[in-house]
Amino acid sequence: LEGIRDKVRPGTFKPYEAIVRLHIKPTLGRTKLDKLNTMQLEKLYRQKLDAGLSARRVRYIHVTNRKALKDAVRLQLLSRNVADAAIPPRPVKSEIESLTQDQMSSLLDAARGDKLHALNVLALTTAMRQGELIGLQWKDVDFDCGTVRVDRSVYEGVVSSPKTSAGRRTIRLSKLAVAALRQHRIDAARQRISEWVFPNAYGTPIGHQNPHNRSWKPLLKRAGLSPTLSDSTTCAIAVYHCHWRVVSQ
Repeated sequence: LEGIRDKVRPGTFKPYEAIVRLHIKPTLGRTKLDKLNTMQLEKLYRQKLDAGLSARRVRYIHVTNRKALKDAVRLQLLSRNVADAAIPPRPVKSEIESLTQDQMSSLLDAARGDKLHALNVLALTTAMRQGELIGLQWKDVDFDCGTVRVDRSVYEGVVSSPKTSAGRRTIRLSKLAVAALRQHRIDAARQRISEWVFPNAYGTPIGHQNPHNRSWKPLLKRAGLSPTLSDSTTCAIAVYHCHWRVVSQ
């Protein structure tokens, strides 16, 4: 963990840390490196599956084991990586069901009047990730051209650049999104001045849990939609494949 702390984003490090703390250390923490074998790893994966963890989660445990042991080989603490021979469970493919036009209309109607109305409209019409939405600054918004520029992401207060060049992009906004941002800009001018489009009371980016728990979940409830759509990022991706007539107005 110390070896990757400064090499990965906070949002990437946190799941690694949780996997080590909750799954690897309690089971394998007292095993010496040179005594660890492939059978122990596969036994761990079997135990986690039997305990109710998803195959995808158990594969994350395997990836973490393999990465750590690869570093051990690089540092000459081991002669070989026993995780290379371990067979993790096969992932179960799950389909994301796109929102229907009626569901889109219900969500957009329910979003009106919400403090984060503009953020919700952007999430529903652009498929931007939550960190990208939180990381928007007013200089990224071009009202004349009707576009928004994605140049950064924010997770737990840490600002970072997109992982790839494709992540840095310009998105064409619907008329609905432009109107929501214009009204949000007017409302923001009456409050604390901030370079961030969605700031907290201190003028810094809002926490990533704020839109999820305080806005998105209540929004789903008001719209009469399933709480399984509580992951706004997943929902935004699903919306990306939805019928666009609703949001092009």
